[in-house]
Amino acid sequence: MQFVFLPTAARPGVIRADDIVNGRRVWMTETGWTTDPAQAALHEDEAIAELALLRAMGQPDRIAAVQLVEVRRGANGPEPLAGRDMTPA
Repeated sequence: MQFVFLPTAARPGVIRADDIVNGRRVWMTETGWTTDPAQAALHEDEAIAELALLRAMGQPDRIAAVQLVEVRRGANGPEPLAGRDMTPA
């Protein structure tokens, strides 16, 4: 059984994916995608995060491997907790 992360105010999350055009790891913002995780839209509500996931999955011509990942609040924005999410793909 795979663990499914559900964001809360205490454990926020962001949407991460892989850009299929250039192979880079990207993060979902309010208006599109960025390679900087600190600019990612922070999700603290499960329902809103699920809607964002669905919106991201609706772009199969642009991205793949969409995931909701846990982050911590950093001084400059969200900071990924997992090492694999901290470095570009």
